[in-house]
Amino acid sequence: MSLNKQLLPQTAILEIARRLLSASAVCICGYDTEDELVEIASDGDHTKKITGACVKTVCASPDALHLEKTETGYELGLALDTDVTLLAHIPLTVEETELRELAPYLAVCAKTILRNQTLQTRRPDLPDRGLCAAHIEQLIATTASETRKTSFSVMAIDLDHLNTLNLRYGWETSNRIIDEAIGRVKAILPQHAFLSYAGGGSILVVSPPGLSLVTSRSLISTIRQSLSPTIHVEDSEIQASFSIGWALFPEDGATTASLLQAVDAAMAEVRHHGGAHERRASSTSIAALIGTSGLERDLISASERGEFSLNWMPIIASGSQTVVALEALLRWERPGKGQVPPDLFIQCAENGGLIEKLDQWSLETACKAAVSWSHPLRVCVNISPTWLAKRRLSHVVESALRETGLAAERLQIELSEKRSFGPRDIAYQELSRLRALGVHVALDDFGAGYSSLERLANFPVDQIKFDRSFMLRLTDDRRVNEVMGQTIQMARRLGISCCAKGVETERQMAFLDSYGCEEVQGYLLGVPTTDYL
Repeated sequence: MSLNKQLLPQTAILEIARRLLSASAVCICGYDTEDELVEIASDGDHTKKITGACVKTVCASPDALHLEKTETGYELGLALDTDVTLLAHIPLTVEETELRELAPYLAVCAKTILRNQTLQTRRPDLPDRGLCAAHIEQLIATTASETRKTSFSVMAIDLDHLNTLNLRYGWETSNRIIDEAIGRVKAILPQHAFLSYAGGGSILVVSPPGLSLVTSRSLISTIRQSLSPTIHVEDSEIQASFSIGWALFPEDGATTASLLQAVDAAMAEVRHHGGAHERRASSTSIAALIGTSGLERDLISASERGEFSLNWMPIIASGSQTVVALEALLRWERPGKGQVPPDLFIQCAENGGLIEKLDQWSLETACKAAVSWSHPLRVCVNISPTWLAKRRLSHVVESALRETGLAAERLQIELSEKRSFGPRDIAYQELSRLRALGVHVALDDFGAGYSSLERLANFPVDQIKFDRSFMLRLTDDRRVNEVMGQTIQMARRLGISCCAKGVETERQMAFLDSYGCEEVQGYLLGVPTTDYL
């Protein structure tokens, strides 16, 4: 069947979305490796201005859904993959509750279409993942009697942005890219190497026995070089990118299952850092892969079981050396495991769509505690910026203030610079609503994220909190001293106060005080405690 006569996956998804949601306009958009917006397919005039930031916001949303009510209808965004989004304009005659119920069904349908058409790229002339596992089993069996096991490596080579390629060019083009990649890899593999195709743009390679760590790295470097030139498909030149995750037997896995799991862990780490590079499995990445599912499962019901608590970090006014605020730090005591590092479970919550539940618990608990304090100190609560794009943060904060009776001017919401704020216009409106309530807004981890000055110039904020990384080199590095000093002075001219985190020495304190940094926090001044007041 020719490409023109068959029902393309994007056409099928558009038709299902239009019928299921009663949408007047639907489009599928993504962004390429250079973060440029790509309109893959559309049906009707989608009047809402679409930007790469808009698509990224939907893709990064914890529940993969963005729904906004406007004067003319609903704007719905649904993430189909990490870099592909369906956007639809729906008339006001459809109920919002109905849309929220239908959206998950649409997501299942669309992802099923993508998955099924991806399977059509399978190469029947090559072994699949099952046969690859059997080959690994055989190699391991031959080393059973050896005191010192003969090493070999297992590599997964994945085509990046496969769904975007499928939707933009069609699966036949994706097949040709995969075929070309397989041909290039096959041409440079050493004798007795095993090549298989697992479907979904994933090529598996098992090196010949006897390849050491050094020679495995050399082989991977050669594979990457062979895949770097553009791929010609008919009249087009496509610059495809590939991710490689690999593991070495027996160091990274002594059984077939553990070795393949190590390869998956390495690939997950590559994906986490944007793809298009290679990474060997490590004990950390393997533990993360094994532990994430269990961690997420326990995290879901942690608040109901009373496993969360707040620690309080004092914030000191530089001039008076008195406590002016307390920062609420979320802690989790996991049954049988002890304290879980905050960075670990917060990242797990963000990836699993649970961060809003954690944020809401922290906000309500912190506000309730602050009401009972003997002194009217400011209470600082960390909130994920993912709330901004959904236009819900101001409503949640207002509700918490109303239910607890905390005065708005005593609450400070802190948003990390390390996370995306989503579309600028929506973030600006939501931050403005927060300040209209009387709540303070702070940019946390300032200087460690991206577009720090851009956010400082465009967003309504009351305070910037310098990232701890500045403190590590302050007073020891002239350039850091200059940057810190000039930033403090610039903030003061803008009417924005400054707070330095991680202050641990008297020299750091003296420097900050001399430049007029209004507030400081760190182990020099106080440590987090469960019951500060």
